[in-house]
Amino acid sequence: MNLNKAKNNREAADVVSFRLEGERKNIIEKVASAEKKNKSEIIRRYIDMGIKNDGYRRNDELLRELIRDVVQEVMKPHVERLASISAKAANIDAASFFLLVYVGRLVLPPSERRLVDEAAENARRLGIEFLKLKKDRDLDDFILGGLKDMQDD
Repeated sequence: MNLNKAKNNREAADVVSFRLEGERKNIIEKVASAEKKNKSEIIRRYIDMGIKNDGYRRNDELLRELIRDVVQEVMKPHVERLASISAKAANIDAASFFLLVYVGRLVLPPSERRLVDEAAENARRLGIEFLKLKKDRDLDDFILGGLKDMQDD
């Protein structure tokens, strides 16, 4: 084996000569041509794959990436559907709230409508604050703060 300096700042590599019989040689040439790479790159890749597959070298990151890709592909339509359902539920909840306020204003005498208007305004304000919550803010603190505001009134 001769020690050769590899081009393009690669590590020094041993040159290894070996024979490929007809069919293997043709396959390697076809793959190299299709991928627009030289035969040595293709042969090195297949050697690495064989070493990994035989268990001499672990390829956990590749396995994790494959599993992650498959799970994401399978879950994507379901997650999108759940997001759509959640958005529709939020719209229905908001409509229900405003309908409840509207009905409350219709059935209450004018002297008591102020309480409904204040409650609706406070609920709207809390809803906006809730939507602005940062991920690191504790939801329990937000709820306790809302309860405290209601008790102060």
